[in-house]
Amino acid sequence: MDKKTLASLSKFILGIILIGSVLVLSGCDSIIKEIGEAFSRPSEREKVEIVLTERQKQILYDSGLSTDYDSLLQSQKSAIIAIEEMLQAVEKKYGMEFAYSGYTDATPLENETLWAYPKGGDPSTDSFSVQRSEKMVKLSILIII
Repeated sequence: MDKKTLASLSKFILGIILIGSVLVLSGCDSIIKEIGEAFSRPSEREKVEIVLTERQKQILYDSGLSTDYDSLLQSQKSAIIAIEEMLQAVEKKYGMEFAYSGYTDATPLENETLWAYPKGGDPSTDSFSVQRSEKMVKLSILIII
């Protein structure tokens, strides 16, 4: 290749890299904003009152925790809400009631996991796990970029 062709090819490749960078960075803004909103605390004006279900209160009581939502740690608040959301999703999908058996929050290596069993079933033989991975996908996107 002569110098002129090589220079043109270099400019073309540099242009593609710049355009790609702009597109990637413009997408990052919306992802970063979405993650920031998910982790931001509402102001006093925007604060929504959370009313726990009887099932949530029973889970907290059985775990030796307060049933008063405001006295829970932030991680406990997030967990009890996630537990109820996951139980409701399974109940909606299968059209039957399930009981809580256990829960672990997401880690960098594992998805958020709920253990449950059919209401009236035996927790030692009928338990199953449900994993929710939507939060992990968002974090993975942020790490990749």
